[in-house]
Amino acid sequence: MERGERGRAVQGPSSAEVWVRLIGILVMLAGVWGGASPTRAQPIEVDEADFVLGTAGFVLAVEDFEGFPFGSQGLAPLEIANGTYEGVEPFVVSGPVGSALMDQGLLEPRTFLGFDPPTAWWSARFLVDPSAEFDIVVEGRSGSLELFAVRGNQFDGFIGFHDPEGLVSVQITTVDFSNSGGSGQGIGNYGFDDVTTAVPEPGPAIVLPLAALAGAWITSRRRSRPSIARGRAARG
Repeated sequence: MERGERGRAVQGPSSAEVWVRLIGILVMLAGVWGGASPTRAQPIEVDEADFVLGTAGFVLAVEDFEGFPFGSQGLAPLEIANGTYEGVEPFVVSGPVGSALMDQGLLEPRTFLGFDPPTAWWSARFLVDPSAEFDIVVEGRSGSLELFAVRGNQFDGFIGFHDPEGLVSVQITTVDFSNSGGSGQGIGNYGFDDVTTAVPEPGPAIVLPLAALAGAWITSRRRSRPSIARGRAARG
């Protein structure tokens, strides 16, 4: 998963922890899915707790930007440990707990893509001004998710997405009143740290189906809570 010496690969919880969590999920699924018809998968937004639960037992590839020199990285695209970053002119700064990635193109989209095909989970530490607003488009193999005019204070420093069929790209754009979705509440530069993707670890045949059930349960729970789709709108 690593490219060069940048970033790091991190092993998730132990096998015993994985089994305990997944057995619990199976019990919950029996109640959630009892008598219900299946729903077509699509990308969803996840919080940090759901990301940790859904990736239990996976191998995590983390780009922490510690291997990059401070300052401009030249014109995008920029190869990172677990994919590619596209923007205008990315630069690395000293963040709250180490290095972080920002970009000179304030109003241009910032896109993470080029994930390995099994990648169904993506997240990052999201360093934002609380009053800034963002449009977000997540492309997955099952469809797309669009969030409009999401305020920076709604992220709690974390941004994450899951598509059970695989993620293709995550695009984030800061907006103001003149852009789609913006309401003029604020605009400012923003950064990313600990960009993380998760790939299943080869193991017993039963582990992958159980991990898939974990993702399905999280998806079902998210759909039952409309508040998670803050700022979401359908484009005609």
